[in-house]
Amino acid sequence: MGTGYEIVNQRELDAAVLSKTNLRIILCKEGVLELARAEYYSLSIAIANRNYKNEILNLKKLLQSKDIKEKEYNERLEQLAEK
Repeated sequence: MGTGYEIVNQRELDAAVLSKTNLRIILCKEGVLELARAEYYSLSIAIANRNYKNEILNLKKLLQSKDIKEKEYNERLEQLAEK
């Protein structure tokens, strides 16, 4: 970049289609790009895993409270697994 900073999430920027959605640009100091990317992507994976587990817990609660039937529970679990 030439400014003393590098883009950490270049993959997302390269894949982004210009739209009205917000897009975050994550920067780090030059020379620590690989470390910053490792930290950024491991945090992203941890957040995605936490969200996935929370969605499964919510589905289990709905099933236990009989707000959904087992068939719907299984269908929604399959949909989660496909994400």
